[in-house]
Amino acid sequence: MVIKLENNNVSIKGKDVSVLIVTTGSTARKFADDIILSGKRVEVSESSFLVANPGEYEIKDVFVYALDTNESDEANIFSVLLEDVQVVYLNADTSEIDKSIVGQIGEDHILIMDFADDKNLDKRLKLVSDFDPAVFIPVTQDDTLAKKIANELGTDLPERESKLKYSDTDFTDDEQSMAIALLSK
Repeated sequence: MVIKLENNNVSIKGKDVSVLIVTTGSTARKFADDIILSGKRVEVSESSFLVANPGEYEIKDVFVYALDTNESDEANIFSVLLEDVQVVYLNADTSEIDKSIVGQIGEDHILIMDFADDKNLDKRLKLVSDFDPAVFIPVTQDDTLAKKIANELGTDLPERESKLKYSDTDFTDDEQSMAIALLSK
């Protein structure tokens, strides 16, 4: 799978399917990927499947678990199982999650968190340790905030990359330490 930013949204492309996660900083108006994940109603093409409400979905052999932890009817957490890789996305408004929900989601290989600003940064970074992913991808174009996130997590700030490639074989070592990755526009 390949993960990259498109119009400030997170694009996850598998061999036969594309998933787009609409972020807080989205600049797109209409979406045409196979599966669109958004906590808000957005305009999608006729061939796209929009997941905006909490629930469990199976679309084109992709399993999506959409959750609402902010007491609304809009999903703020998406768990995506694509090509045997579990990707969890938390939107910019998510700062607290009950541990039982983290347990329900299960093992996540990649955790992607949207950072619009440094509001509730301590609480949000605690979620990183709660999920304990193999790879953590903070979505922010603010280099100062990215550096602050890396410092708080006790790691060096990696170089931004235009795309990240992963497969299920990248996540076979249970004892590996968490890596941080940054995406460029």
